Order: sequence, then structure tokens, then C-alpha cells
Amino acid sequence: MDPTLIGGAIIGIIVTMIGTEVLKTKIMQSIFPPPLPIFTKEEKRIFYLMKIKLDQIPEEFLTLTKEEHEALIELKRAHDAKDDDGIPLWYVPRSWHKTQEETLKVTQEIAFAQKETAKALEGVVRVLERLADKVADLK
Repeated sequence: MDPTLIGGAIIGIIVTMIGTEVLKTKIMQSIFPPPLPIFTKEEKRIFYLMKIKLDQIPEEFLTLTKEEHEALIELKRAHDAKDDDGIPLWYVPRSWHKTQEETLKVTQEIAFAQKETAKALEGVVRVLERLADKVADLK
């Protein structure tokens, strides 16, 4: 067999293998694109500078005092508190807005009724004052 044919066949096989690998890589990248970087270079630089600053903070400032630890535990306990139905006490139901609107409407109606009552009472006072004047004139 001719050595150039064997060499050409080997080169052809290698080129085919490389081409197949490149094609496989391209197909995989189109199906599963590489993830985008989470942070830009500028953000990484800023985080690095922040880390340098944070590393300079004395350890005593980074640890909680006994009072701070107890306050944190109490805050967690308050956030975990639930009512009898198991609903967290910090939860605000969506229907609360509607309830507040209805309460506001009723309050506005009561205020309007009170204004109207005050106007009517002012009229009654004026009538009574005129009657009192007339009674005073009769004496």
C-alpha cells in the first residue's frame, strides 16, 4: 500500500474527528448556552475593594453582644409567632385593603351625616333663639 495514501487517510480521519468535535461543541453550545457571568469585571473589582475594607474591621465589631443576640432571638420569635389558625401574625391578608376601603367609606358617610345633623341643629338653635326673642318681647 502506498504510504502517502495511508498518511492522507490518517490526516483525513484526524480532520474528521476534529470537525466532529467542533460540530458537537457548537451544537451543545446552541442547546445549552454557557451561563452569563453573574458579575461584571467592575462589580468584581468593587466587591474585592469592599472585602479589603471589611477585612480591616476588628473582630470585636463583627460579633454580637449578649444583648444583641437576645434581641435577634426575640425578633425571630416575633416573626415566627402565629395565630390560632397557624397564620403568621405579621401576615397582612390581601382582603385587608378592601376592608379598609369599606371602613373609610362608612366613616365618610358617618361624617357627612354628622355635618348634616350639625346644620339641622344650627337651624333649630336659630329658630329657638327667635322664639326666645319673641317670648322676651311679650313680657
